[in-house]
Amino acid sequence: MQKGLAVKILLSISLLHPLIGCSNEKDKKTAKKNETSLMKISTNSYNQLPAQNAEKQIRSMEEITAAKAIVSDKELYVAALPQHHERFQLDRLKKKMKKKLDVAYPDLKIYVSVDKKIFMLIGKLKKDIKNKKADKKTIEKKIKKIKEDMHSDT
Repeated sequence: MQKGLAVKILLSISLLHPLIGCSNEKDKKTAKKNETSLMKISTNSYNQLPAQNAEKQIRSMEEITAAKAIVSDKELYVAALPQHHERFQLDRLKKKMKKKLDVAYPDLKIYVSVDKKIFMLIGKLKKDIKNKKADKKTIEKKIKKIKEDMHSDT
């Protein structure tokens, strides 16, 4: 009788052990990812937290399907992709986005675009900053190019 009980206990422990071990590994991996992302934000040459918040604000608008933003010194560059039926009212949409961001970020100069090229350039620059593939000089050069393209857009 005692031998049967011991076998059942050992069997249940051996079955539960991998499940418990796996859940701890998943928690460790999740915690490590969170730590890494926090470290990336704090070590970037430009703090991109306002850009991330601006993206969320613009994406929350029902007329917008996607948004990208980047911050440099005292300027915020935002590019958004409007829904297809909004293409006829791009000026109104740009003014609405700029007004929303001016209220949220009064200390930053805001540049807004609905051009897909600008959207792609900002996305590529964000990726380079995140992966630390661009130094400060390269970032400033790319931002200058984005700014020039935005002014030719208007």
